[in-house]
Amino acid sequence: MKYKKITILVSLLTFTACEKEIIDNEPSTLASNIGDGGFPAIDLLEKINVTSVLADAISINDLEWGDDNLPATLKNLPYTGWIKHSSGPSFGVGYLVDGVEHGPFLIKHDNGEPRISGFYSRGIRSGKWITWNEDGTLNNEVIWANGKRVENP
Repeated sequence: MKYKKITILVSLLTFTACEKEIIDNEPSTLASNIGDGGFPAIDLLEKINVTSVLADAISINDLEWGDDNLPATLKNLPYTGWIKHSSGPSFGVGYLVDGVEHGPFLIKHDNGEPRISGFYSRGIRSGKWITWNEDGTLNNEVIWANGKRVENP
């Protein structure tokens, strides 16, 4: 596998397996405005939104992942849109702009409860990332700026 694909797979699997920190943009629920940021205005914590996103998302395995952290492509063009990764009943979903993570991100537990939610800005964690326990209770919230942890709310 190529480097970028491995990086995203490792990120998804790490988050799914044991990650305790998450990110968020300005909003507290992953809702975002389309336009300047180039990502969709959607709250991934709403079940109806996730269902819609999953129907439109393509598998991360359908993309070509360049070496040296180059953008992900589909048919030789940088991909913009939803991506998903499934492992049994658990899944992860995120948004790419021009082949780079940029927008909301969510991973769910096997039982359907959210596990990790956050936001990427040009491939870097940004804002508040939240983790939940399998029973749906809040585990942790971490604020990120420019890819660095800045505070615990």
